Amino acid sequence: MTMLHQSASWRCTVQQKAEAAMVAKSDELGERVTASLTREQHRVLRALADKHKVSVAWLIRYAVSQLVEQAETVQLPLDLIRRP
Repeated sequence: MTMLHQSASWRCTVQQKAEAAMVAKSDELGERVTASLTREQHRVLRALADKHKVSVAWLIRYAVSQLVEQAETVQLPLDLIRRP
Protein backbone atom coordinates (compact mmCIF):
# COMPACT_ATOMS: atom_id res chain seq x y z
CA MET A 1 0.00 0.00 0.00
CA THR A 2 1.46 3.36 -0.97
CA MET A 3 1.79 6.26 1.46
CA LEU A 4 -0.79 8.23 -0.57
CA HIS A 5 -3.25 5.34 -0.37
CA GLN A 6 -2.63 4.91 3.38
CA SER A 7 -3.18 8.62 3.96
CA ALA A 8 -6.40 8.66 1.93
CA SER A 9 -7.61 5.51 3.69
CA TRP A 10 -6.83 6.98 7.14
CA ARG A 11 -8.55 10.26 6.28
CA CYS A 12 -11.64 8.44 5.04
CA THR A 13 -11.87 6.24 8.15
CA VAL A 14 -11.25 9.13 10.54
CA GLN A 15 -13.73 11.35 8.76
CA GLN A 16 -16.41 8.63 8.70
CA LYS A 17 -16.04 7.98 12.45
CA ALA A 18 -16.19 11.67 13.33
CA GLU A 19 -19.14 12.34 11.06
CA ALA A 20 -21.05 9.40 12.56
CA ALA A 21 -20.39 10.72 16.07
CA MET A 22 -21.49 14.22 15.10
CA VAL A 23 -24.59 13.08 13.18
CA ALA A 24 -25.75 11.17 16.25
CA LYS A 25 -26.30 14.53 17.95
CA SER A 26 -27.41 16.46 14.85
CA ASP A 27 -30.72 17.51 16.40
CA GLU A 28 -28.90 19.43 19.15
CA LEU A 29 -27.57 22.92 18.64
CA GLY A 30 -23.80 23.17 18.65
CA GLU A 31 -21.98 24.98 21.41
CA ARG A 32 -19.09 27.34 20.75
CA VAL A 33 -15.93 26.79 22.74
CA THR A 34 -12.85 28.98 22.84
CA ALA A 35 -9.49 27.45 23.69
CA SER A 36 -5.97 28.82 23.57
CA LEU A 37 -3.23 26.69 22.02
CA THR A 38 0.50 27.11 22.07
CA ARG A 39 2.07 28.18 18.80
CA GLU A 40 3.57 24.70 18.48
CA GLN A 41 0.20 22.98 19.00
CA HIS A 42 -1.38 25.23 16.40
CA ARG A 43 1.47 24.64 13.97
CA VAL A 44 1.15 20.87 14.32
CA LEU A 45 -2.65 20.98 13.95
CA ARG A 46 -2.34 23.19 10.86
CA ALA A 47 0.19 20.77 9.33
CA LEU A 48 -2.08 17.78 10.08
CA ALA A 49 -5.09 19.60 8.64
CA ASP A 50 -3.20 20.49 5.47
CA LYS A 51 -1.81 16.96 5.13
CA HIS A 52 -5.25 15.34 5.43
CA LYS A 53 -7.18 18.12 3.69
CA VAL A 54 -9.47 18.91 6.61
CA SER A 55 -9.84 22.03 8.75
CA VAL A 56 -8.21 22.59 12.12
CA ALA A 57 -11.73 22.93 13.56
CA TRP A 58 -12.62 19.51 12.14
CA LEU A 59 -9.52 17.96 13.78
CA ILE A 60 -10.45 19.52 17.12
CA ARG A 61 -14.06 18.30 16.88
CA TYR A 62 -12.77 14.83 15.99
CA ALA A 63 -10.36 14.80 18.95
CA VAL A 64 -13.13 15.91 21.31
CA SER A 65 -15.53 13.25 19.99
CA GLN A 66 -12.84 10.59 20.53
CA LEU A 67 -12.18 11.79 24.08
CA VAL A 68 -15.89 11.79 24.92
CA GLU A 69 -16.32 8.31 23.42
CA GLN A 70 -13.37 6.92 25.40
CA ALA A 71 -14.51 8.58 28.62
CA GLU A 72 -17.80 6.68 28.41
CA THR A 73 -16.07 3.30 28.48
CA VAL A 74 -12.75 3.62 30.32
CA GLN A 75 -11.04 5.67 33.00
CA LEU A 76 -8.92 8.23 31.18
CA PRO A 77 -5.32 8.64 32.35
CA LEU A 78 -5.56 12.42 32.64
CA ASP A 79 -3.17 14.40 34.80
CA LEU A 80 -5.55 17.03 36.09
CA ILE A 81 -3.17 18.63 38.57
CA ARG A 82 -2.55 22.25 37.56
CA ARG A 83 1.09 23.17 37.36
CA PRO A 84 2.51 26.69 37.37
